[in-house]
Amino acid sequence: MWQFFSFSNFQKTGIPEILGCHYNFSVARIWRFFFIAPIYITDCGILGDDFTLSKTEELELVAGSEILSDKNYTLIAFFTTTCPHCMSASRRIGINIEGGQQIPVTAIFPGSEEDTQKFLETNNGLKFNSLIINNDDLFLRASNGVFPSIFLADNSGKTINHWIGEELNYTGLDYLKSLEQ
Repeated sequence: MWQFFSFSNFQKTGIPEILGCHYNFSVARIWRFFFIAPIYITDCGILGDDFTLSKTEELELVAGSEILSDKNYTLIAFFTTTCPHCMSASRRIGINIEGGQQIPVTAIFPGSEEDTQKFLETNNGLKFNSLIINNDDLFLRASNGVFPSIFLADNSGKTINHWIGEELNYTGLDYLKSLEQ
């Protein structure tokens, strides 16, 4: 049975009971959670989904270069040059590399060399191996149509993890730094 907001519920619990759920938050608890708690408490762990990297041979053929490195792992990032989430992810990965991440990064872009270079310069990506794919259909199929689409793959091309958008959080970045080459 639906239970609607009532002032009497708000006075008793602080937040109304909705659909039988009881939320008991106080201002002090909210203050501690958002302002005093370390960032990892709000980080929610290593996020990801079950997308797998595919079309690597086709991408390599179109780009004229290898996507996977000869090291144990490679981070493959599908970025677009105008996407704000792509810019944020690129900056975070670049800072992670400066902080000691040993995993090589291959950034794959659609579009022009000039736009790609400007993106890498302004978003901390100069240490990335960058490739340009001028086949939009192939780019969309390989990235699953979501940007940024970031794959952690082993040297055989098997997907270890996949992040989209802002899912590459601090725990994920620490995980990348912890992997030994």
